[in-house]
This record gives sequence, structure tokens and C-alpha cells, in this order.
Amino acid sequence: MNIGSLRDRITIQNYTTTYNALNEPVKAWTDFVIVWAEVMINQGREFWGAKKFNAELSGIIKIRYNHDITELMRIIYEDETYQITAVIQDVKKSWTELHVKKVE
Repeated sequence: MNIGSLRDRITIQNYTTTYNALNEPVKAWTDFVIVWAEVMINQGREFWGAKKFNAELSGIIKIRYNHDITELMRIIYEDETYQITAVIQDVKKSWTELHVKKVE
């Protein structure tokens, strides 16, 4: 992995349960980690579905190896939210590749 290509700052969030003042469980997105990344959002498609025109934007985000990241998390990058669709770990434990799609 070329560390010089990690030029973008992303926030990875986890969906967790917290408790409010009345001790009631409240589910919310909380920051898990903020890391440097190589963001390659470059695939887009438009399609007709559910009687309306839809657009989908997807790509790949590469970060240093982190075995704690799962598909249940999400990414915030430049005020946009991306759902993690796949997590690919390097066998040599040098990088983690996250396949993402933009959340509308």
C-alpha cells in the first residue's frame, strides 16, 4: 500500500444503543474511528424503479488494515454518507478495502 495515496479524511460510524436521561434505550450513529483513506467514488448508474427515476453512486475506499470494521457500519466523507457493502481484508494485513454506495 502506498501511504502517500491516503489523502482523504473519513469518519467510520457504528450504530449503537445509548440511554437518555430517562434511562430509555436510544439507537444512534456514533463515531467509531477517524482515519486517512484513499477514496475512489467513481461508479454511478441511473435506473427506473418503484415508479421513479433513481441514481446510485458507488466506489471503493482503501484504508490501513483494521479488522474491526464490518458491513454494519457507515462512512461519512465530505458531508456525504456511504453504506459499506463489502469489507475486503488484505492477507498480509497491510490494508482494508471498503466497497461503498452512497445513501440518499
